[in-house]
Amino acid sequence: MKKLLIILCGLVPLLSSALHPLHISVTNIDYNGENNSLEITHKIFMDDLEQAIEGIGGPKLQLGTKFEHPESEKWLSQYLQQHFTLTVNNKEVAFNYVGREADLSAIWIYREVLKVKKVKSLQIDCDFLTEQFDDQRNIIHLKYEDKEESFLMNKNNTTETFTP
Repeated sequence: MKKLLIILCGLVPLLSSALHPLHISVTNIDYNGENNSLEITHKIFMDDLEQAIEGIGGPKLQLGTKFEHPESEKWLSQYLQQHFTLTVNNKEVAFNYVGREADLSAIWIYREVLKVKKVKSLQIDCDFLTEQFDDQRNIIHLKYEDKEESFLMNKNNTTETFTP
């Protein structure tokens, strides 16, 4: 029995990495001309995000379960503020939290930036989970009026600038 337990303990990290071999997030930034706003959607693997929050002293969040920590929103907001910023026309902007959804493996977080009439430049700073995973990749898809651009960020490249 002891040998079986040792073998199983050795297999768990291998199996979990086989089930989730990529460390990646996807963020969509869409300009809404009718509302003069930027609509932001982040999709992040839940287990990675929870691990990162625990790494900065946060509690076990257990997102999307009946055991979810009562201060999950506070910890999510704090993490997002520290690891994703936008600077529009040389001015850092504030985000409004819209909501979130969880599926089996990922969390979708919705935010917006109001009162964005004209974008001359947009700087994106994103280092989601790079403190936790050396192979973390953060993909940003941006749509502004008739222009679309995508960026691939990693531990060594956390800032990109869009100029329409």
